[in-house]
Amino acid sequence: MSVDQNCITEEEAELYDRQIRLWGANVQRSLRNLKVLVIGLNGVAAEVCKNLILSGVHSVTMMDNGNVSKEDLTSQYLLYPESIGQNRAQASLKAAQVLNPNVKVSADTSSPLDKPISYYSNFDVLCVTKQLPAVVVCLNDICKLYSIKFFSGDSFGMFGYLFEDLPDQKSENNELCSSFSSALNHQWTPKTSLKKRKLEDPSYLVFKILTDFRSSNCRDPSRSFEENDKRVLSDLRNSVLKSFNVEDDILPEEYLENVFGEYGPTCSVIGGMIAQLVVKSLSTDSSTSYNLHLFNHLRCQLTGMNFILSSQSKDIIPPPVEGSVVELEE
Repeated sequence: MSVDQNCITEEEAELYDRQIRLWGANVQRSLRNLKVLVIGLNGVAAEVCKNLILSGVHSVTMMDNGNVSKEDLTSQYLLYPESIGQNRAQASLKAAQVLNPNVKVSADTSSPLDKPISYYSNFDVLCVTKQLPAVVVCLNDICKLYSIKFFSGDSFGMFGYLFEDLPDQKSENNELCSSFSSALNHQWTPKTSLKKRKLEDPSYLVFKILTDFRSSNCRDPSRSFEENDKRVLSDLRNSVLKSFNVEDDILPEEYLENVFGEYGPTCSVIGGMIAQLVVKSLSTDSSTSYNLHLFNHLRCQLTGMNFILSSQSKDIIPPPVEGSVVELEE
């Protein structure tokens, strides 16, 4: 006798009782059919996997072609000291599966670039971390092709970001949201300049500097190359400030002292938010206040920016303690 896939069993109702009370049985039914691919098993991805596995999704595939380093152990809690040198996805499998035996958890040691485009059609959600910006843009485009829900996020020391792109996603003003490439390559005009918008937090400038650094160096700033990387970061800071036509004091150079390595609490915030947005995307209201979220742990502040496909734009700047929200046209 087959089990009705739309019905929540008594065992599931007991196991997920508290979250069913939070988001309802309909969302829980959608979760149990959700197939998730997580690319890049860094500290942010570990948090995403943990939260989604505990929530009761159908399956989580963890993909990473890199090996565990000593630095990974500072923020990626699915790993063990004896994991050093092993494949990062494979080494995370045991601890991830223990979280919820009802969820199918698997590891893939491939590079995302080695997969045929059709491979991604097997998933409902794609979460991307620890990838070059050009790869993130490519994966975002593939998700658009197959109407897959796309999320990207990373942490850089005390700073982090996450980006979401859902099929036909609209802002609260009913405007179509744009893709990750717009967040990276937005053409700033006097109308949309950071100076005009008077942002309370320079996290977008940090985001630009760090994504540029990753693109140019195929890695993130490292304490192993600290002296050299500080010079590179300083040059990138000067270049970004000039291109955005903003004063030096908007982004103090001391900020860039705090972008090295992965900081566990920042990973928890970014990864937790990504998992939360995945669950929210299953509700009837998938509109978003903003699609790029920038976290500044130094100020405990979240800044939102919405990149939209529209001729209308609107600034919404709440008090600094609540963060800043800015809508931008592509």
